[in-house]
Amino acid sequence: MCSNITTRYTRSDTNVQDLHVLESKDLTELHFEDSLTHTNQNTKSTIIKSDGLVNIHIQTNSQQVVEKIFREEDAGLWFDEVSYINHIKYEIENNKITATLLGAVSPSLVVVTVKVEYDEDLKVADLVITEFPQKIFVFSPPIEEI
Repeated sequence: MCSNITTRYTRSDTNVQDLHVLESKDLTELHFEDSLTHTNQNTKSTIIKSDGLVNIHIQTNSQQVVEKIFREEDAGLWFDEVSYINHIKYEIENNKITATLLGAVSPSLVVVTVKVEYDEDLKVADLVITEFPQKIFVFSPPIEEI
């Protein structure tokens, strides 16, 4: 197998890559499980606004949970659920493919990183969510840090 990573589009707040895995013999493209589809199917999120606060709850099917609380004023617009579409980055290291997706709750606020790891059959082997370091995107800290 050989592979190629291409950038579909990039802007100041967006970076989406595509991965192409090819059969070495005849360069036919091999199908692999889509990281965005898998992430959307295997995570659930809620974003609830109440009394000037925004409560965010993200959970994977494997029961990993990330919870954050922000002031409603921390973002001008809040999504109804976490969006993973603006940042998808593929990496190949030691013959292992990984995809990294960022989970946004507003156009300017990312709260989680999702790492999707693939097995040798190009199927998703693992999905891990972790908190994203807020200091990069947010002008004020989350409520629990005040």
